[in-house]
Amino acid sequence: SAPSFTTVKYWVAEFKRGRTSCQDEHRSGRPNELKVRELADMVGISKSAVHRILTDENLDMRKMGAAIGTKTERREDVSIECLA
Repeated sequence: SAPSFTTVKYWVAEFKRGRTSCQDEHRSGRPNELKVRELADMVGISKSAVHRILTDENLDMRKMGAAIGTKTERREDVSIECLA
């Protein structure tokens, strides 16, 4: 499939401004990936529990709470921290 007109327009403008590469530039902010070990340490559960949670497509908030054994308020805090 072809890129949208808006995408093409953006890249044309970027190259006119002198950009020479199609590679993404380094950006500040949160990293785009997090290791399972780091997430397990942050949340305070085992690496296997994190992996199970991340790979279970049918896991909702109630099941997540049962999986990591926390109260609703803490699950919400952890979810917000992970998304920030």
